[in-house]
Amino acid sequence: MQTYLSMAMVLASSILQAQDKQCTYGKSICSQDSYCIKYEQNKDVCIAKFNKELKVIQYPFIVPSFCDQGPLSPPGNSHTWNNTAYAVDLKSTSDLNVDVLSGVNGTVIAFDGCETENDQCGLGFGNQVKVLTEDNFIVFYAHLKKVKVKTGDVIKTGTKIGTEGITGWAGDKNKHLHLSVHFDWKSTGKEYWKNVGHLPASVPFNIQDCKGTSYSVEDLNCKRVSNSPTMFCTN
Repeated sequence: MQTYLSMAMVLASSILQAQDKQCTYGKSICSQDSYCIKYEQNKDVCIAKFNKELKVIQYPFIVPSFCDQGPLSPPGNSHTWNNTAYAVDLKSTSDLNVDVLSGVNGTVIAFDGCETENDQCGLGFGNQVKVLTEDNFIVFYAHLKKVKVKTGDVIKTGTKIGTEGITGWAGDKNKHLHLSVHFDWKSTGKEYWKNVGHLPASVPFNIQDCKGTSYSVEDLNCKRVSNSPTMFCTN
């Protein structure tokens, strides 16, 4: 997957406040309560860590799958920006169309205008669904092949919202689901987040798998950095 260079244009909408200290992503160490992230093109800064209770998200697939790219991935990968820092890329092992299920209750903002693959459509995220929750989180699903919900829909956990795909900057023949959680959509208002690809800062979260086991995304083993990636829904 390519780095989302164009995302630098929307990072000003991120809610977490940058500290004064600059850093170099992948090399510098910030203070214990902060981390280094690419904040805009040619500028890396220390960002305060999220200090609220982590959102628990139901796993989006019911088929065997694994973590391909995890949070704060190595330089040159895409989870290095303020609005992608704690995202995970999940890949099913199926060649068929795989349904993506909402992991939360909430209100939908959907975009389904991408028909090609591995390009800048959708600000690099391709076809996408944002689910806005009452407790001020956005749960974001990207690179979808098809979108099965529309803006304004009020949905429940487990609703089919789309299918795994390769739209946007997904990488050549790299079918997967980008899943991320973002905090504080209410301070700007729902209408603002209808801008395609615009997101608050990415925050860590927990995933509850098919068996009900909860994982912190920060503890996942992902294929980009591990020969034994975390597997889900294998039985």
